Amino acid sequence: MDGLTPQQRHNNMAAIRSKDTKPEMIVRRGLWKREFRYRLNHKRLPGHPDLVLRKYRTCIFVNGCFWHGHHVQLETAQIDNGQLIIENSECCKIPKTNREFWVAKIRRNKERDKEEQKKLAVTDDALKILKSKKLIEWHKPNYIISQAVAEKTRQVPAYTKKRGLDKNKMLNMLQQVIEDAGDTGIMLNEIYEYMEVTMSSDKTVEAKKKTLTFLLSGLKAKGVIYTSGRKWKSANR
Repeated sequence: MDGLTPQQRHNNMAAIRSKDTKPEMIVRRGLWKREFRYRLNHKRLPGHPDLVLRKYRTCIFVNGCFWHGHHVQLETAQIDNGQLIIENSECCKIPKTNREFWVAKIRRNKERDKEEQKKLAVTDDALKILKSKKLIEWHKPNYIISQAVAEKTRQVPAYTKKRGLDKNKMLNMLQQVIEDAGDTGIMLNEIYEYMEVTMSSDKTVEAKKKTLTFLLSGLKAKGVIYTSGRKWKSANR
């Protein structure tokens, strides 16, 4: 149960700032330091972007985790005994009281975000500039914030989940998993169970298995691991 009265909860929610928030100030200072100049809260553009870089024809939205349902999978919500069952994310905790109201509100916000973003397509030139300034990384259409931005905005866990571990870390972990299996070796599907969480959450199962096969082939070519029947074994044992 919520420990606050309805009026106290209302006052708390009403006190949440819609601009000049701490995350927004971190982004603004970071941009200014990198010599980007911007305009705040442009009312004429779809979604009223928090920051507009007119020179680069770029808009930036600094969305609060709660109001925009960060990492909350509303699409998979289920109803059990009349109750809406939704898993909270690490940074978005939906209140237990009046839950259906908050879920509906967050769902509308997420849907509106998608619609507004479609109206504000990022140009290839703008993407190149953002990458050169190390503000974003990865590849089109799956660009994400850079590791430096993630560290400044305290989003490293979410960044790692989205990006996955880098190749060298994955190779080291892969070698360790196979070595720990000992002389009995380990099946491919068992390796996948260990390694699946280290890969980007945006990848499909097929893409993850393809990545794993590629990494295993590379280690095998170097003589670090080998196959015995259907099992993988370490050459270091």
